[in-house]
Amino acid sequence: MFQYIWNNAPMLMRLMLEHMQIVLISVSLGVLVSLVITFIIYTLPFSKEPLMIVLRILYTIPSLAFFAFLIPFLGIGFKNAVVVLSVYTLFFLVNSFLNGLYHVDEAVLDAAKAVGYTPRERFISIQLPLALPDIVTGIRLASVSTIGITCIAYTIGAGGLGSILFEGMRQSAYPKILTGSFLVIVLNIFTNTILLKVSQMITKKLYT
Repeated sequence: MFQYIWNNAPMLMRLMLEHMQIVLISVSLGVLVSLVITFIIYTLPFSKEPLMIVLRILYTIPSLAFFAFLIPFLGIGFKNAVVVLSVYTLFFLVNSFLNGLYHVDEAVLDAAKAVGYTPRERFISIQLPLALPDIVTGIRLASVSTIGITCIAYTIGAGGLGSILFEGMRQSAYPKILTGSFLVIVLNIFTNTILLKVSQMITKKLYT
């Protein structure tokens, strides 16, 4: 495996960067959509149950079926992969965002309301900053999950480390299979470690 990595380092680096790009864009888009959904649920509590049911159902759709379903609308490749992967992040993210908001002290919100903050201003200026540890935890879980699912996006021509894994399986080339698996694990560990450190730093800053 290590000989294969040494001999193909430039190509492997390109695939790893492709993989990271897909993950980064997918999670970022998921965060933006999740913030909107979270705001809707928080301001309209009756919408929580139906929206969470929809998100749960979307998360349980098999990835290959989801990719295939969107081909007539988005074609194959990068765009299809990003949309599907973004949808998969929503259940993790909205859950974590809501947990963070519900943990904000009611006394703080009452004080903000008393000085004239609107619901939107309270949400953006007070609740989101105080909910950051839970938000980062959600982003961490979504990122780690997305790194794995992104491998399957190779089947629709999105690139990434999945190309090494699937080529290795087709060719019964164990160095490729081991290399692809190893790099995905490394990327997962790296991402998880960085975001865990960020979460710990935010928590320490908020409570010291």
